[in-house]
Amino acid sequence: MAGAAAQVVRAEASAWLAAATRAPALNPPLGPFDLVLVDSPYDDQLLLETLLARLGDRAADRLLAADAGIIAKHFWRAAPPARIGLLRSIRERRFGETTLTFYRRVATEDG
Repeated sequence: MAGAAAQVVRAEASAWLAAATRAPALNPPLGPFDLVLVDSPYDDQLLLETLLARLGDRAADRLLAADAGIIAKHFWRAAPPARIGLLRSIRERRFGETTLTFYRRVATEDG
């Protein structure tokens, strides 16, 4: 019995997302992805927010499934925004000094 297929992209996230969303003809997507884990360095809040903004942008539509989930791992005192582009925070879970913020993509920025 075959299980569900999975694709893992191991790359510097910011550069990969920039290339995949800016030049689709040159960089065919591997997706659409149903789930994305963003685990940037704790001391780089700007990088985390930049990655989330790219994932929440319309340009990422072809990379992500319509109801894709994004999990952002971060220091508990440095929470990313609850709304960023098409991403909406749906819950948070704290484990010691680490927090996971779970996002869901919505159809419109008003969603």
